[in-house]
Amino acid sequence: MRFAPVEELVREIANGNVVILVDDAERENEGDFVAAAQKVSPETIRFMATGALRKPPSVPTSCISWPSSS
Repeated sequence: MRFAPVEELVREIANGNVVILVDDAERENEGDFVAAAQKVSPETIRFMATGALRKPPSVPTSCISWPSSS
């Protein structure tokens, strides 16, 4: 797994791509899909609903766009 600086993540999100934001291994050591809500496509919703998550998202605006909708 490659870790990237925050600035790169912000650029990727702004370009309509999805990033996985991972917390510290000393905490829950979990990852969350993050994308701009304005760029979410029907394919994104389908991906999230059918295979991307083990539990539903807690905030609807945290949906992802995979693959990129740009």
